[in-house]
Amino acid sequence: MTTHVKPYCAIHGFDITDLVYASNGIEPSGGGVGVEEILVPGRNYADIRHKGREPKKYRLRVRSTDREEIEAFLNEVNTAPEDSEFYPFDAQRFGLIAAAKAMMTSPRLWGSGKLFYEAEAEILCRESWLYGPDTGIPFSTDVSLPAVSELISNNGHERAPMTYMQASGDISAGSYVENLSCRITPNTSTAEHDREIKLCDKMLRGDIFEVGWRKRDVVHRYHTTFDRLWSDIVLDFHSKYSGGVIYTSGLLTLWNNEYIMIPFYGPLPISGEPGSAVIEFYVNSLTGDQPAVQVARETSLSDMQPVDHDDIVIGFNRIEIPGLEGEGHVALGLKAGNSCTVVLSELTAKVKRYLATKMLPWLDPGESGKIRVECTAGYKLKFLEVDFNDRYWY
Repeated sequence: MTTHVKPYCAIHGFDITDLVYASNGIEPSGGGVGVEEILVPGRNYADIRHKGREPKKYRLRVRSTDREEIEAFLNEVNTAPEDSEFYPFDAQRFGLIAAAKAMMTSPRLWGSGKLFYEAEAEILCRESWLYGPDTGIPFSTDVSLPAVSELISNNGHERAPMTYMQASGDISAGSYVENLSCRITPNTSTAEHDREIKLCDKMLRGDIFEVGWRKRDVVHRYHTTFDRLWSDIVLDFHSKYSGGVIYTSGLLTLWNNEYIMIPFYGPLPISGEPGSAVIEFYVNSLTGDQPAVQVARETSLSDMQPVDHDDIVIGFNRIEIPGLEGEGHVALGLKAGNSCTVVLSELTAKVKRYLATKMLPWLDPGESGKIRVECTAGYKLKFLEVDFNDRYWY
């Protein structure tokens, strides 16, 4: 089978195909295997230990008579975020950027007396492979569980795990989504659970739950601007509040020891990285004693306690909560003091959980299967996406 493709080069969605030199415009390097050679006395052979692969580098040379095109190129490369997509050769193979830099080379005159601009860039990718197109469960809203992908195949050169997943919880027949899980089953079988990951014991309504394979992170967050009925908002975070909370015109008022808490359920453990538990909120007004950010590990909130932090101020506040490494369930929130009135117009809470790459469902080269997202209650997601990408050595 012969496959012919058209050239395509893009960085973070910015198409530079027409800017790249036709000859030697893209030069890959690196990606080699590192080995340690160990000589053993008395043996007539050596031990070889695999030390991993080098990162892959791509050197780009571009040119244009249009200054704005070159300036746009320089801007896109030098501001490309980590893990943004880079297509070096064609529209069906991409790498993920670890770091990128670009600079102008000396401009020169061309025939009409105008400047001819040239620039160079270096794109660094952690992996030696390039990814194939997204397959799996495409982004969709109002999803009923179980959600099952079409039959997908690993046509690449390397074992490939699930690449990315995002989901948002909802309520169905009064129940939240519980025991959310994802697995891959071979071919059309439904029985196997050996490639399954348990993701969340209970979701919030309107939360965002994201899984990424390389950073070994699961990020679970909830955000509200209090722009809906209070009866709807309290359903979002499982009615974890106290007293006669005042809610009017998109503003939430806590006073005299009232609190609001956002619960996040395991089973995945909270990461030990800084910033793995964060609460952010916007204070419109504040009178009396200082309010305090609270944390609870028990689902009943019976162990709720204040967190040490700087004074809360009118405006935006961001507070990191340490000491939660390894925890499953945690609840984060804010409590008014004894003689305190605090008015909020925005609230966000987020936790980051550790996920070992080997736990992700996978397919071997040449193997086919289906991705299945399931739960034991609730059976309704506001949205869902699961991506799977083949890996090709380049």
